[in-house]
Amino acid sequence: MNQLKYLDVFKAVHASSLTEQQKRDALREITVLKEKCDGVLKSRTCADGRSQRSNYRKEQIASPTMSNDSAMLILITAAIEGRDVAIADVAGAYLKADMDTFVVQVSF
Repeated sequence: MNQLKYLDVFKAVHASSLTEQQKRDALREITVLKEKCDGVLKSRTCADGRSQRSNYRKEQIASPTMSNDSAMLILITAAIEGRDVAIADVAGAYLKADMDTFVVQVSF
């Protein structure tokens, strides 16, 4: 939730300022909150993009993930060759991406 707020992901728009087509094209969104053992609240937000599928080619929307077998082979090779291995994570990477299109999401 902090990333959504501090990365300026959303801008509120009043429904009356949208056209009927924009309202029909709005993506449904769901946010699930969970309290962790230490009392910290964590959340996951997901937009249902199925209504947009016809607007994009598969290559434009694919987000391939490395298979476990591929990861293990890379790690084994690195170990055999004595290479250093580092892992990096870009927090909120998708939230930081620029979008060229106007998208409306409806929260429930």
